[in-house]
Amino acid sequence: MEENVTVQQLSQALNQLLDAYENLQTKNDDLKKELEEAQTENEELKEQVSLLSSTTTEQTSEMDAMINRIESILSNAPVVESAAQQEPSSQTADSQEDTQDREETLPEFENSIEETTAENEPEKEEIKEETSKDQPDLGRMQALLNGFNN
Repeated sequence: MEENVTVQQLSQALNQLLDAYENLQTKNDDLKKELEEAQTENEELKEQVSLLSSTTTEQTSEMDAMINRIESILSNAPVVESAAQQEPSSQTADSQEDTQDREETLPEFENSIEETTAENEPEKEEIKEETSKDQPDLGRMQALLNGFNN
């Protein structure tokens, strides 16, 4: 009879071990699924990071190109200085000669502008609309850049 009790106890212990093993297998399968989901999500996140990185790099290069273009436009634009900022004693003879040369050529330039303006009067409104849409306000851009330099 003791053998029956021992066999019954061994049977119960074996059943408990089998139940525990099945539970562990179920948990293992669940963990494998979670791992696969995490790996899939990780790959998606890596793709997004790569996309964002390339977009950021592209935007940075576009911004650099725009800034360089603005700076080149502003460097070609005439700089207007007020008379109060410029002291007459600081001008050299060369700069005075340049000023005289400019003053002499100014009437000729104004006449050519008037002639061109008279010829292109109908197109003027179209050009203004296109210019205002396509080009930034150079004075404003120069003021902004001067503000950054200070």
